[in-house]
Amino acid sequence: MPSSSSTSTALRHLFSLRKIQAKIRRCWDGSPGNQASNDALLKSALDTWRKDIPRYSIEDNPSTYLHPLWMANLYDYSVIILMHEKRHRLQHEDVEDVLSAIIEVCLNFRRLQDEGQVMCYTWSALVFQFMAGIMLLYIFWVTPQDVESVRPAFDASCAYESTLSHFAERWEDATPYAKVFSFLFRQYTWLPKEPSEQLGLDCTLDEFEDCLKQLRKQYLHKGVLGMIEDMAYQRSASSNGGFQQHVQ
Repeated sequence: MPSSSSTSTALRHLFSLRKIQAKIRRCWDGSPGNQASNDALLKSALDTWRKDIPRYSIEDNPSTYLHPLWMANLYDYSVIILMHEKRHRLQHEDVEDVLSAIIEVCLNFRRLQDEGQVMCYTWSALVFQFMAGIMLLYIFWVTPQDVESVRPAFDASCAYESTLSHFAERWEDATPYAKVFSFLFRQYTWLPKEPSEQLGLDCTLDEFEDCLKQLRKQYLHKGVLGMIEDMAYQRSASSNGGFQQHVQ
């Protein structure tokens, strides 16, 4: 049983992350001319916060956000939030940062879900995981990745798809999330051929259109909807397989 002082210290560390997240959201409405410097400062603040996880987290609390694995997930979600708002002006280092965060959070979350942790079955958890998965596909859509990054990304995508399947089995309203991801997942040539044939849930174009309408009614974040629509309808896509070189 963790002491009250260690719990209080861990909670203060979580609160400091909330303050960084609030700054990220305020920067969305800020001056475009300052965005690059603000992004760098915010990413630096997030990295500093993560370095302190071993110091403030509590190993004995596996089912709370005080556990180091959950704190790592919260860091990853924060990086994804920061990057998905600047998706049209990503730099190479941004791609590396967000790809690393997405792969980690998809694999970590699936592990926690396999352990039966109740915190894995909340609607906010579904929404954040969905954002992560869509961002992963979007990264591979906007810029080709090297061969070394494909296998980890594919493994993370498979873990993520299993996560969505578990949500869909639990809640009928989660089915559109699973089907939309499944449809997009199978559209891109970066998938390893043999493993891709083993994937489970299929989704036709008509089903995809219907599910996307349902997600719009659920007030899915406009940035996530934008990424889905860009990929599904090849908006701004070049002729070479649907990739558009947004990355500078």
